[in-house]
Amino acid sequence: MKLGKYIGFLLCLIIGGCSKTEQPPLSVIFETDMGNDIDDAVALDILYKYMDDGKIHLLAECVNKNSPYSTEFIHLTNYWYGYPDIPIGRVENGIDSNHDSQNYAEVVSLMKDEQEQLIFQRPSFSNDSLPEAVSLYRKVLSSQPDTSVVLVSVGFSTNLVKLLHSEPDEYSSLNGKELIHQKVKLLSMMAGSFGPYPLSEYNVVKDIPAAKAIANEWPTRIVYTPFEIGEQVKYQASTIEQDLKWTSHHPLVQAYKSYLPMPYDREMWDAVATLYAIEPSDAYFTLSPWGDVHVNDEGITTFTPRVGGTRAYVTMTDAQAAAAKYRIWQLTTRPAKR
Repeated sequence: MKLGKYIGFLLCLIIGGCSKTEQPPLSVIFETDMGNDIDDAVALDILYKYMDDGKIHLLAECVNKNSPYSTEFIHLTNYWYGYPDIPIGRVENGIDSNHDSQNYAEVVSLMKDEQEQLIFQRPSFSNDSLPEAVSLYRKVLSSQPDTSVVLVSVGFSTNLVKLLHSEPDEYSSLNGKELIHQKVKLLSMMAGSFGPYPLSEYNVVKDIPAAKAIANEWPTRIVYTPFEIGEQVKYQASTIEQDLKWTSHHPLVQAYKSYLPMPYDREMWDAVATLYAIEPSDAYFTLSPWGDVHVNDEGITTFTPRVGGTRAYVTMTDAQAAAAKYRIWQLTTRPAKR
C-alpha cells in the first residue's frame, strides 16, 4: 500500500487531482438505481467528496429503482455526509427490480444497534412525500444557467425519458427536450456494451424503450461508460476491511458488506461514469470518436462513428484503469468533512 500511495501521490502531482480546483463548482444531478449494485453507493460517496472539495454542486439526486429504500438510503447518506438539503426525487411507475439482487439500501436503512436504535440516525422520512423525479428535474434545471448541468445516470433511463418527453409546466414554458437542450451540458451514462461480442447490458435491458429513446432523441452529448469497463476497475474488499476505519459506522462499509458475502472485489461501472463526469482527464480515459448509438429490441447497443455525432463511449488502457482505480480509492477512503 505504501508503494501504491506513493504512485498515487505522483499521479496527483501530474494531473492535479490532490488540490482543490479554482474553477466554479460544476452543477451535477445524480440519477441512480440505488440498491441494485454496490457501485451506486461508491459513486455517491465520490460525489459527496467532490462536494467537500468544492468541485461540484450536487443539485439533486433522483432514483429510478422502484423501492422506498432507495430514496431512504440516499436520505440517510445525505445526513451522514453532512448534506441534508440536497433534494431527492422518486420514480413513478418505475421498473420492478426489487428481486434482482440483495437490496443493501434496505438492509442499511433498517440497521439497529444493541439498544434497537437505528445505527444511522436521521429525521423521519417518507418516500411518498418526495417530488416525482421529472417534476424535480424540471424545477432544478429551469433555475440553472444555460449549458451548465452535467447529468450522471447510473441506472435505468426511465426518469430521463419521462423528462425528455415532458410538457411545459409551472417551472418552464419549454418542453422536456427543449429544456434539456438549453440547460444540460453533458449526460454521463453507465449503460451499454461496445465490446467484440453482443451483450444486453443490465441498465439497458431493464427498460429497453427508454434506452432507445435516450440514444435516439437526447439533445446533448452523451458519453457512455460501457459494461467492459467493470473488469478493468474493481473496488477491493481490502479497502472496506482496512482503509475505512476512521469511523465505527460507515454507510458505504455496511452497504458493501451487505451486498455480497465478504471478501469480494466489485466492478466499479458507476464510479467510473461519475469520475468521467467530474474529471474527464486523459489520465483516466480514452474517448471514442463521436457518432451514434443504436439500441435494438434485445437491448444490445452498437456504436457507429459519424462526423457531427453526439454519442461516444469511454475505454481505458491498463495505465488509465490503474490511475482511475487509485483516484476512486483516494476519494472514498478519505474522511468525510461532515
